Amino acid sequence: FSALILTGIASFSSEVKHQLLILALSILLMLLVHSRIYLWLRIVSITALWAITVSIPLIFLTPGGLFNVSLGFVDLKISLEGFYLLTTFTLRVVSAGAVFTAFIFILGWRKTIEGLRGLKVPDGIVSLLFLSVIYIPHLIREIVRMLSAREARIVRRARFRDLWYVLASIVGDL
Repeated sequence: FSALILTGIASFSSEVKHQLLILALSILLMLLVHSRIYLWLRIVSITALWAITVSIPLIFLTPGGLFNVSLGFVDLKISLEGFYLLTTFTLRVVSAGAVFTAFIFILGWRKTIEGLRGLKVPDGIVSLLFLSVIYIPHLIREIVRMLSAREARIVRRARFRDLWYVLASIVGDL
């Protein structure tokens, strides 16, 4: 329950100190539990990279240009407020993702689903989440087995287009 509250606070709070506190809490949780910290850091880093990539246009589109950058064919106005919006958005996304994945790493998916059932979340949502958690890894394993079996039957050097036919036939079989 606390994971959902902290994720909600990190997602919807406009206070930078709340987001920094939640990010520090998630780091502390991961260090105290001695969980897979490097895998968690990789997920959080990818989340940060994605959030920065999505929000880079804020620097150039927000009014109040601080200085101009000329690229020859276009003049860009970089604003300080846009940079502030970029950092707060990225911090919001990273802190929400970090605290949620920290709790998932600590509890695991099955205990999280049991907790959602204990919170009386509608059974349809919990059942869909449960089925996704259980059957998506099985589906991926089956796809890999089918793909490796079909690639093993290809004796000659296959062209890129032929490999797409193999992939399409696997998707058709599923």
